[in-house]
Amino acid sequence: MKAGDKANESRVGELLEQVPRLERRKLELMEAEQRDLARFLLPTQRARYFGLQDELRRSMQDLQRRRMGLDDSASAPSDNRGHWRRGTPPPP
Repeated sequence: MKAGDKANESRVGELLEQVPRLERRKLELMEAEQRDLARFLLPTQRARYFGLQDELRRSMQDLQRRRMGLDDSASAPSDNRGHWRRGTPPPP
């Protein structure tokens, strides 16, 4: 919320109360996914898959921020954690 925004306090309170439940559900889904993947992927393959998911999620979030004008990535230093494919150097 931005300063000066009018808010329905009771509705904001309800939504905030849902956050922990939703986070628990997200964790339960991730655990179930890992159990399912463990049936046919080796631990190193699961780790690689998990890393690729994280990389994709970050890239999508960065793209969304840029489209919304919230990211000044052109002037900010690059965070190279997982953003470049192995074996290829990051752009200058």
